[in-house]
Amino acid sequence: MLNTINLNFLNKNNFKSALNKNSKNNGQNTYYGFSYNFNAPKLKPLAKDTISFLGTNSSQNLNKSLYDAFDNIEVCKKVSDNGARAEKLLRKTLNSALGEFKYDPKTNPEGIIYKISTRRKTADSIKEKLTNRLEGAILKDKSKIFNPTDADEIKSTLGDIIGARITLRNADDYQSKVVIDKIIEQVEKGNLKIINIENHEPDEIRKNLKYFAQEDLQRLEDAVNRNRPSNLPAVKVKTDTKDSGYMALHLDLDLSNDNFTASQDKYLGEIQIVGYDVECLKEVEDLTYKLLQNKSIKAGHPAYSAFTSYWKKYSESKDYPDFKDDFTLYTARAYLMQREKEPVSAENKNKKALPTIRQCGLEKKIPPELDFNRLKEIKALCDQLYELTKRVW
Repeated sequence: MLNTINLNFLNKNNFKSALNKNSKNNGQNTYYGFSYNFNAPKLKPLAKDTISFLGTNSSQNLNKSLYDAFDNIEVCKKVSDNGARAEKLLRKTLNSALGEFKYDPKTNPEGIIYKISTRRKTADSIKEKLTNRLEGAILKDKSKIFNPTDADEIKSTLGDIIGARITLRNADDYQSKVVIDKIIEQVEKGNLKIINIENHEPDEIRKNLKYFAQEDLQRLEDAVNRNRPSNLPAVKVKTDTKDSGYMALHLDLDLSNDNFTASQDKYLGEIQIVGYDVECLKEVEDLTYKLLQNKSIKAGHPAYSAFTSYWKKYSESKDYPDFKDDFTLYTARAYLMQREKEPVSAENKNKKALPTIRQCGLEKKIPPELDFNRLKEIKALCDQLYELTKRVW
């Protein structure tokens, strides 16, 4: 078990080179700039320029300590702000290509798209994700170490600072074919530079529940590679099955543009194409996923302490010895039930109840207090508190 880790603050210029040094000193290991002692019985007082983390959950402590170690919120804010132009252009491209298919109960009741939205990660969100990436690089793959205080390295490390979501209302592979057709048109025009295609869908999902037919994804792959520089590797559709049962199509983008200034350029982005009801569940499931992975929510922001404490109280109950596996199964079944609800109509779009533990056949397997509907209510209150307090924490 990892007992202590000390991180010496490093300046912007020598951060990466220092992390790549590996030596031993007085019986204490130095791992890419991080000194640790696996057998230290007691933590001595630390110097002013070091951080320390202890406890049974060393990964979560490492994550929080790294978050606190770097005073990079201002560069994260600049990266967020400077992405406005790329976000605006992406929003304009998608609305121009797909606007005619947006649902409206009066003017377009048969529209297959519920909404098209874009967003830029906030400075807090960028900082949090950088921390997660840096933690992974330190613990798993030193080749991915980067400087979290450099704007260009932040942009090249995070592929979703700018994101778009196409929320499907009438989501079957026949209707969704037109979405692929329009995206291909934008690829052919050079308006969308797709660099990765990931299709998330459960194993053995019924054909009528797939968002996109394989032949349509293949047409998209072919179009991307026809318009991709020949010196770059070909893009392949990757089909990924998540234990959670989450289903969506993710398209990674190169948002660089010759007309942008240096600070506005070289952003990467992502388009998510997902159904309305699956999207509703994902908003809550994102939090439970982090907690199941022993990660903090919003880098441990106190606005979510009630959610975290509530979760721990019931998820760690000895009455549910197989909780993690059973909750993963609950999530997978809930996603499938949400998918089966679609399409969204004017009559049912406001019925936002999520699948219950009972509906998913897992009564007495999971604490009833951790039903997604209860967690959704708690999350809504935490979200409100976070919005009111995020700048003073």
